Amino acid sequence: MSDPEDPDMLAAEYVLGTLDGAEREAVAARLGADDGLALAVRAWEDRLSPLVGAVPEVEPPAGAYAAIASRLFGSPDGASVPAPDPAIVVLRRRVRRWQGAAAGFALLAAAMLGWIALREAAPGYAPARFAAVLQRDAGAPAMLVDVDVAARRLTVRPLAAAAPAGRSYELWIIDPSLGAPRSLGVLPAHGEARDSLKAFDAAVITGATYAVTVEAPGGSPTGQPTTSPVLSGRLTPFGS
Repeated sequence: MSDPEDPDMLAAEYVLGTLDGAEREAVAARLGADDGLALAVRAWEDRLSPLVGAVPEVEPPAGAYAAIASRLFGSPDGASVPAPDPAIVVLRRRVRRWQGAAAGFALLAAAMLGWIALREAAPGYAPARFAAVLQRDAGAPAMLVDVDVAARRLTVRPLAAAAPAGRSYELWIIDPSLGAPRSLGVLPAHGEARDSLKAFDAAVITGATYAVTVEAPGGSPTGQPTTSPVLSGRLTPFGS
């Protein structure tokens, strides 16, 4: 779940449906009293609603209802269907949750790019906020980097990535003007804002590549990446 103090990203996750049941109920409860969050939710609904119209309707197979009813209530001949292994049920739920989150944030990334194009076309547009989706490949977003250039503030939100047991994820900024990669710190398990860009010029911040490597607990002992990046991406203007 996003930082509850960041209504824009929290609203995005709410609209995309990537929050779990308890988180979604908590956001829904806030909407009546939190005008900023409600406005952010409406804005994301407006941004993403055109994408819904682009998806064609699909007629379900003729036997779909019967198959679902059989799995839920038993076979047509009255015989009960064996209960699935509880461990398999839990695993399936986790897989569906991960798939939903990955698909949702892939849609979010696509929506961001479309919105960025419209914003940049506006006269006098000068972006102050940037975001990058750090990915293993084009279909698997794993972390979202949000940068406030004026404040030199960086926020990293893990989406579908967890460091291997006994290891740490470390974030790096990479730009030719810097020479070697510079560490931006070990990433926490949850989103966190940090003032780790104070030493860099705005042009470097917005033009650099951001990469994540798997390091020893607590970060690289050498001050340089010890493995190849597992996630990487570049910033694009967003929001503000």
